[in-house]
Amino acid sequence: MDLDNSKDRLFATLLSAFLYPGAGQIYKREFLKGTIIILLFSSLLIFLLIRFIYFFKTIFMNIEISLKGYQMLLRSSFEFFLMPTNITIIVASLLIWIISIIDCYKK
Repeated sequence: MDLDNSKDRLFATLLSAFLYPGAGQIYKREFLKGTIIILLFSSLLIFLLIRFIYFFKTIFMNIEISLKGYQMLLRSSFEFFLMPTNITIIVASLLIWIISIIDCYKK
């Protein structure tokens, strides 16, 4: 496969952009780089998911089913995503995704 072709670079870029970060690197036969990107991105998402489940488990244990309860849940959702650790995880995930896309487009 001739990856110098612009169509192959574009396809690899689209794989990393829309399928999963690192998929384009795997397509370009850069297996180590693709695997590292996939593991980093997946680890960050799993860590955020674990924090999400733990945070909302404590909220749901104490919530009442009413309009006030739904408002509390909505407020808690915003609070969760505004926590400094979660912002850091989200920004790091976005950076890995963007770097993966740019790396795929480069020769």
